[in-house]
This record gives sequence, C-alpha cells and structure tokens, in this order.
Amino acid sequence: AIKPPATQQPSMMQSARLLLCIACGAAAFVTPNAGSSRSLALRGAIADFCERTFEIDGDEASEIEARVVAASPRATRQTYQYAVKDPNADDDDKENLEARYAEVTNEFEARRDGLRSLGLADAEIKRIARRVPEVLSYSAARVKAAADA
Repeated sequence: AIKPPATQQPSMMQSARLLLCIACGAAAFVTPNAGSSRSLALRGAIADFCERTFEIDGDEASEIEARVVAASPRATRQTYQYAVKDPNADDDDKENLEARYAEVTNEFEARRDGLRSLGLADAEIKRIARRVPEVLSYSAARVKAAADA
C-alpha cells in the first residue's frame, strides 16, 4: 500500500520562532522611545503587569508599556492609556479607570498564556518582552492562531 504524504505541520518551536521573526521585523519600524512623552509618574496597567510578572524595575516597565502602546492598534491605545490608577480622580472616574485597569491586566495575562502555549518558558517570555516588547501588543487570539498554525 502506498502511504499518502503526511502534511507538514510546523512544530511549536517553529511557530514561536516565526512569531519572534515577525516581532523583530515589526520592531525595526518602531521608533525607539516611541510614546515615552507620556508621564511616567502615572504608570498604567501594562507597566504594573510587566513589573510584577517579569520582576523588573518601574522605569523599564514604563518603557515597555510605552513601546507596547505605540505598537498597538489605534482602537486599543486609548484603553491602554486610560488603564491607570490616578489618585486624583473623582469617584466616578476611579471606578471607570479601575475597570479598564482590570480589563487590560486580564488581557495581558491572556497574552502571556498565549506565549506559553507556543512552548515558551516564563524566562524566555521575560527575555523577549525586555528585548522586543512589541510582541506583547499581539492579541491573545493572534498568538493562539500562530500556535495552531
């Protein structure tokens, strides 16, 4: 009996490498320090997530946040920019800001989990996020699609 050729499925590592190649290519078109004109004193959910998850200092986390926001689609930038904890906000604004903060934090936890689904260890995700933070601008659905490819 003749065996039909098996379809070539890329391995998880090949998918991860492909994602990294795409990210590195995208990073080449991003201006360094893009978006850093934003006040670093009022850090947002992305910087807090990075500081806590990757165990890095606040300044580096703020820089990662600025690059992720700059690389994100325009529709989501506003959500990211207003996902902050502002001690001077009134009660109504605080409620809205905290809701956005939680929404963004949950989204970035899903993105980290998506990178894990590609077979990346936490140490590798940290290294990638520090070198090419724009990878974190990919939606969880986009990362899952890369993993399934």
